[in-house]
Amino acid sequence: MKGLSQIPSQNDLIKSYNELQSLGLNEISLLKYFQWVRFDPRLGEILVQKLLLEWKSLNPFLIYQGLQDKDWPSVMGVLLDSVQIQISKKDVKNFQAWKATILYKMRKTEFQQFFIGLSAFAGKKVRDQVESSNTIFKKWNYYGNQLFFNKEKNKKIEKSLYGKTDRLNKLDEFLLKNKSRITVNDYLKILPIPISRRLAEMDLKNHPSLVAKGYTKNRYYIPKKN
Repeated sequence: MKGLSQIPSQNDLIKSYNELQSLGLNEISLLKYFQWVRFDPRLGEILVQKLLLEWKSLNPFLIYQGLQDKDWPSVMGVLLDSVQIQISKKDVKNFQAWKATILYKMRKTEFQQFFIGLSAFAGKKVRDQVESSNTIFKKWNYYGNQLFFNKEKNKKIEKSLYGKTDRLNKLDEFLLKNKSRITVNDYLKILPIPISRRLAEMDLKNHPSLVAKGYTKNRYYIPKKN
């Protein structure tokens, strides 16, 4: 895996927080900091929130040009896809056009963990991320399940992004075609917008037509017998 020539220190990250929160976002600061989110989810949260509020003021051509010499340009794809699921309906088409300019012919990475240095190599957390990676990360060949939402707002946001009725409709469609069994990982894969693993577990546990079998990570759900 190709890496950055210089890994950001803790002081570098703190400076980036202060700069982004005091001066706002521009093309230069976005290109300077976006790759650092692989070392710090909090920076990712800040950048996604800034992009959500300020994307209209940023020149997509300048950002596209600036990506051409970056080591991990596909990180920008993860960030912009994270923004898109929060964009208001009236702005979706304009945002998609803006994003398409930036990501034109964007190459995906080789399969790898998105976050670096946050989990023990080959540890349980790493395995869990591979097994339950969210669509946003997998689209760019990354493994990750920690979305770039403010943790205090995460529960409220994920419910508003893809409501329970919409989720259960997707689940019922799956069950009609695959009547034998479903796991949490299966459920996460069929949803077009990522949700937390905990919320997925609750949906399956509380579904009136399903019954749980097995324990912990080996658990799966099957239709109840009539």
